[in-house]
Amino acid sequence: MLIPVCSIYIYKIMDAFTQIATQLGIDHTFYILFVMVGVLYLLLTPLYLKPYQRILHDRKEKTEGARKEAEGLKAQAEETFSNYKARLKEVNDKARATLREKEESAKKEEAKILAEAANKAKTALQNTQKELDSQRKVTLDALAGEITGIAEEIATKAMGRPITTR
Repeated sequence: MLIPVCSIYIYKIMDAFTQIATQLGIDHTFYILFVMVGVLYLLLTPLYLKPYQRILHDRKEKTEGARKEAEGLKAQAEETFSNYKARLKEVNDKARATLREKEESAKKEEAKILAEAANKAKTALQNTQKELDSQRKVTLDALAGEITGIAEEIATKAMGRPITTR
């Protein structure tokens, strides 16, 4: 029962298309041309369209593969660069720490040398002071004995006569 109903509808649809085609001026050459285009499409699809589609597909895959490879290389370059920066920072920090240690060591050595020099200068100054004190004492002792003789001479000359010591 379903088949006769469907065939009636198909017949009505075909009749409607025939009336439209007649009104538009389409005759049997259109149908022949339509069949020829269909046959030509069926013949050319495996010869030209499939290889062309395959070429386009391969090109797309190569492009995507190259893009993924470029992204991978870019990520690898960024990772290498970040490793380089980290290593450079580590080396700089180490160099700064070594420089600080050397500066501190140099400051300690400088303080030590300055302290030794100050001690030597102080010792030399004390030795010189002692030597000057001993020379002054010797000179004063020598002058003490001569002062009496000089005082007598001055008194003799001033009084014009010899002075006797008691």
